[in-house]
Amino acid sequence: MNYHADIQVKVTKPALMKSLTPEFKEGRHDRSSVRIAKTKGGIKLSVSAKDSTALRASLNTITQLLSVYEKAGKLK
Repeated sequence: MNYHADIQVKVTKPALMKSLTPEFKEGRHDRSSVRIAKTKGGIKLSVSAKDSTALRASLNTITQLLSVYEKAGKLK
């Protein structure tokens, strides 16, 4: 079975995209892939996975990175 999820993040700061890009480089993960695209209102993360466990792992990674980004912004 194949799985797909899209996440829209309403942040226009380039630092977020810059911080997410290295984690999801092409060929880094065997069972899932994440594409990052700029949109007018922020960024879109598209996750594709071969199984539900790989999808969950990718979504957990994204959530963790977004949490770190959000907390780092509050430190200023």
